[in-house]
Amino acid sequence: LTDLAIPAFREARNRGDRSAEVANDLAACLVQRSKFQEAKELLDEAIRTDPRLPEARRNRARVRLSMSWEQGAKLL
Repeated sequence: LTDLAIPAFREARNRGDRSAEVANDLAACLVQRSKFQEAKELLDEAIRTDPRLPEARRNRARVRLSMSWEQGAKLL
């Protein structure tokens, strides 16, 4: 599903859809592919666009945690 969703969300953004929901959903898909930095940037954008979108805030917290785990694993 993620393999189909990522291009669809990217296409929506290329067509000008800058909604918080699309940014959040694309970010959630990117997290499944371990693309944490790009996901974080999209989630930051989603929160700027709609600060009251709880899904974006939760997803950003998860991304930050995943990024810190990834950093910690590199130190081992």
